[in-house]
Amino acid sequence: MPTSMSARTFFGVVSALARAEAEAHGKSATNFSGGDPIVHRCVRIAEVAESVVSRCPSSAMIPEAEFQAFARQINNSRLLFYAEGRTKLIEAILLEVAPPLAKAAE
Repeated sequence: MPTSMSARTFFGVVSALARAEAEAHGKSATNFSGGDPIVHRCVRIAEVAESVVSRCPSSAMIPEAEFQAFARQINNSRLLFYAEGRTKLIEAILLEVAPPLAKAAE
């Protein structure tokens, strides 16, 4: 396993997961205009992740310990079987990692 992961890669993956979850609900992840709260949250998560990607320096890295913790959280989670759970998991990952990386990118 690598010792670190590019922050841009990580947040790009978070964005892609969030948009895929929105589209799994039959909505366009780029032209959202509906009332489904899961889709709305997924699109918002994707937008925040993309904002972090645009501000992160290319050298910003996420340490191995951080993404191993997320891998354990995902592996131990039954949330992945439910759309609401997947959204909460993506959101939790973003909320835990984004603030320090966004601050470092400023």
